[in-house]
Amino acid sequence: MFRYVVVLCFSLSCVLAKNEIYDGHSLYEVTVNNEDDARILGFLEERLGVDVWAHPVPGSAAPVLVPANVRDVFLSKLDEAGMQYRLDVVNIKELLDLEDSMLAAAANRTSRSEPRIGLSFDTIHRYAVVDAYLTELASRFPDVVTVVSGGRSFEGRDIKYLRISSSNFQVRYFTEPMPSSDASPVKASPGARAVY
Repeated sequence: MFRYVVVLCFSLSCVLAKNEIYDGHSLYEVTVNNEDDARILGFLEERLGVDVWAHPVPGSAAPVLVPANVRDVFLSKLDEAGMQYRLDVVNIKELLDLEDSMLAAAANRTSRSEPRIGLSFDTIHRYAVVDAYLTELASRFPDVVTVVSGGRSFEGRDIKYLRISSSNFQVRYFTEPMPSSDASPVKASPGARAVY
């Protein structure tokens, strides 16, 4: 019995402390003006262990998560290189904790016993829930709705969207040829729609 209590306490402490590793980490927005700046940022990522959240492209800003223990070195290297930066978040752990509390509050608002149609807008839904809903819509309305993949996310998941059409995605053209400049206006057949 004692062993189960110890395992339960350890598991609970791990769950409650999941954002503790980010305590003191700051988020900076670093301006990348040219290829040299991009190389410097890549070098700092490799040597200092900072986390560059977006590929540095000249003419843009790259968000960089910087651990507290390398912050001074990171900033001094940016200053030496003449690179511009801005502090966005002082302590990212606080932001992660806020997000966790918002997700928990949204999960508490959702009652699975309530019958409803569609997805509510007062809840943050998980990927699997949204995916199942899109698939359900396509199966309920196959003549109108099609699920399409627009690509893959950085996590490797499909980025899906719905194509909705009352014409079953068939392009309808005018049935009469285009008139010459001196002819009367084009008449469309019944049910035809203009294609832009």
